[in-house]
Amino acid sequence: MLLLAAGLATAGFRYLWSRQERRLSVLAEAARELAEGNLARRIILPGTDRLGQVAHDLNRLADQVQTRLAEDRRSLESHKRLLTSISHDLRTPITSLSGYLDAMMRGLDDPTGKYLHIVWLKAQEIVDLTNDLFYQARLGSGDLLLRSDHLDLAEVLRQVVLGFEPELTQDWVAVSLTIPDDRRMVVGDESAIRRILSNIVAYSVRHGTGKTCFRVTLDDAGESFRVVISDNGKGFTESLDRLLERGAAGGRGGAGLGLSIAKELASLQGIGMTARSSAYEDTSFILDFPKVCGI
Repeated sequence: MLLLAAGLATAGFRYLWSRQERRLSVLAEAARELAEGNLARRIILPGTDRLGQVAHDLNRLADQVQTRLAEDRRSLESHKRLLTSISHDLRTPITSLSGYLDAMMRGLDDPTGKYLHIVWLKAQEIVDLTNDLFYQARLGSGDLLLRSDHLDLAEVLRQVVLGFEPELTQDWVAVSLTIPDDRRMVVGDESAIRRILSNIVAYSVRHGTGKTCFRVTLDDAGESFRVVISDNGKGFTESLDRLLERGAAGGRGGAGLGLSIAKELASLQGIGMTARSSAYEDTSFILDFPKVCGI
């Protein structure tokens, strides 16, 4: 009887050992494939023992690595598109700048100062693109520190729009400004708010193809001050999310950064931003600035 029991125990041990050897072999083979780069490999190893837990952990690690690689590929493609857009948007004003400067150096007559005016506009485009790239770099790294100052939104908006007067005048666009004379106080980083407003105005000025009028209003909207920047140009057909995607549409500096930066800066400061578009009727960007209590 004892011999029978010993035999059964030995057979059972051999079976268990053989089973563990097979499981170890499956685990080792799968780990080798994963190490060689086959991240689609998954380990099917039933059981809740340590080997089963190791298999589960390796599968989870493979999932995480695959997800990270997919994100990296998407990020790389996004960066490639962004660099292509930046190169294009830099080339356009620089080529124009070079051409007009060459004409002026060769002594071509410019009695009205038209060439000089265009040179100034193109130089401003390059400056604004540089500023957008600066903001994008700071936003991307997460080290952009925004101040919380009290400022007069009406005055800031007025100054931003006036900065585009040369371009609006050149295009013979009818400009309508409805900005109150008294103060409209908000809290935020003045530089960032100027960038938000400037980039949105720029989109309308530079990308509102076919527009004949440009409108800016600042109204009281209850708990917020509402700024509406609109034109009657071609507008956009894509969704707002697509429009705000980097590389999809140009701001004052171009490169698809302008509107995406405006959206990010607005979000960081609790400023609502929406848009609507009806071709050659009304394309509007709406900004809601929270009011300052007690002021």
